[in-house]
Amino acid sequence: MFKAVIDDSKLFKDSISTINEIISEGVFEISNEGMKLVAMDPSSVAMIIFQLLPSAFTTFEIDQPQKIGLSMDQLKNVLRRITGSERVILSVDDSRFNIEIHGTHKRSFTLPIIDFEADDLRIPSLEFDAIIALKASVLKDGVDDVSIISDSVSLIANPNSFVMNSKSESSEVKIVLDPSETDLILNIDVKAESKSKYSVEYLNKMIKASKLAEELTLHFKNDYPLRLDYASKDKLKVSFILAPRVETE
Repeated sequence: MFKAVIDDSKLFKDSISTINEIISEGVFEISNEGMKLVAMDPSSVAMIIFQLLPSAFTTFEIDQPQKIGLSMDQLKNVLRRITGSERVILSVDDSRFNIEIHGTHKRSFTLPIIDFEADDLRIPSLEFDAIIALKASVLKDGVDDVSIISDSVSLIANPNSFVMNSKSESSEVKIVLDPSETDLILNIDVKAESKSKYSVEYLNKMIKASKLAEELTLHFKNDYPLRLDYASKDKLKVSFILAPRVETE
């Protein structure tokens, strides 16, 4: 038995929308720790690690852990029907995932639980030289800026600055943030100067999580995967791991 009530329907709606940027279907592990999902995108370039905590729900009841495979495309389309601050009730019965939306009237949707074998993904253990906590808007605005110039961006960090740099044959954009001059950088911890290049397309997908949390932490080092951590206290945690862009000669 599983039943959950969430009054912050926008949080759930935006969570599924963010997940759907990376995958079209996935498996939620539902337990006393909430709703968890770990998945890799089809091209194996990006991983998402998501947890919606029990404290994010008004009511969260489960008698035993269970795995529920769902189409994120379908679930996102259902949640698009939410308007304003409507209450959402989730439940499972007879291989069906039920969604009730309560506002001025009650609407009920039923989605099939997909029976497929998802890979038992192991979250990689990574060590980083640069860890930067900043306002989520910084990365969002920076990615918007560099996307004008190129489809990739270099992230550069030293103890005194964080830089986003993108170049094309004829153009360049550089965003420089000095933690001593701005409150947008919350903390910067750099063991060694670090530079790595990443796909703007994938970063555009990941920064959708800025709807879920106001702050994020970046982790990277030279030519190494990037990890983005978003968190909203007592509500959710969502992380992304993105492979570096490797330039061939």
